[in-house]
Amino acid sequence: MPIHYMMPAVSGKMVVVVEDDEAMRSYLNEVLTSGGYGCRSFPNSAAALEWLSSGKERVDLVLSDVNMPGMNGLDLLRTVKTVAPDLPFILISGRRDFHIVRNAVLAGAAGYLLKPVPPADLLSLISEHVNTVDSGKLEAAKEALKRYSKQAKLSRFSASPK
Repeated sequence: MPIHYMMPAVSGKMVVVVEDDEAMRSYLNEVLTSGGYGCRSFPNSAAALEWLSSGKERVDLVLSDVNMPGMNGLDLLRTVKTVAPDLPFILISGRRDFHIVRNAVLAGAAGYLLKPVPPADLLSLISEHVNTVDSGKLEAAKEALKRYSKQAKLSRFSASPK
């Protein structure tokens, strides 16, 4: 499993951060921990999905960059929402692109913030959404993510070569 950051939660709320830029990932971790949130940070969507599907820890919100190598943040949002529709998911980006914002909202994003993300804006938006999470639904979401992970691994090995 790729190296990731883990910071303990003072508030008891855990945020997963997915950001390929190390400096931005560190900044987001610092803002979140100063706001009392625990965080798990990953440099890409694949690493985040692998950890999420393990179900090792409760997750209250996912915060992801949009533009990343491999699976982008919008595709990560769509994937997570298929198995955990009630898990709040916020996208961040350095680009003002109406189509991305529109697609994010249609896919179920709880918010969309532009970089550089002011700490007060980030903490305020997260606070609005982590207090609405139903723990029973999160447990169901964890189980669904585990099933998705197993299916994805099986489909990789059952694909026939061309």
